[in-house]
Amino acid sequence: MGGTKEELEELINSVWNNKESAPVEDTVKLLPVRTAAQRIRDAQSQPDIYPHADVLFQTNELTIFFGDTGKGKSIFAVALANAISKGITFLELENKCEPLRVLYYDFELSDKQFEKRYTSENGEPYVFNDNFFIDNIDLSGIDLTDKKIPFDEHLIKKIRHDVKELSAKVLIIDNITFLSTYSAEDGQVAMRLMKSLKELKAE
Repeated sequence: MGGTKEELEELINSVWNNKESAPVEDTVKLLPVRTAAQRIRDAQSQPDIYPHADVLFQTNELTIFFGDTGKGKSIFAVALANAISKGITFLELENKCEPLRVLYYDFELSDKQFEKRYTSENGEPYVFNDNFFIDNIDLSGIDLTDKKIPFDEHLIKKIRHDVKELSAKVLIIDNITFLSTYSAEDGQVAMRLMKSLKELKAE
């Protein structure tokens, strides 16, 4: 832009020097450090942690199940959600919770595939509890060409609405890798989604 190398170096150095001399208080909001005793007192006012499936899946936690394709993650997740909705144990894993409302998003199976999986050979469908809500999100109503609003923002808005509407206590998403179909930056989208889910859990 018409300047010289020396002028650029001088500009960079002046900015760097100002940054180095700036007090930490001006750049970082400092929080008081708690004692161990204070941390325990703070924890006493928070909800207790109870197992849904022993230490694998607990209340007030964000849990990620992962594994190779075709290893049974979805079957495991539906069976776990079913047990939580009924307040019963699953695979002899301790459940200390009463029946809870579970919201499960299934991005893996179509309705007919789900029906086939949970219908016996003689045509009898498995009886799920009414606390178990399972659906997919209709993406046809989302304008994915609008780059102003990232796909994950649309998704978390829908999830927040459904959790509030149903008063769901447990949320299961199967699975987040479907995001790669709708975004070229699927890794970043998945990370943003996980951050949003952590915030939702805290709320």
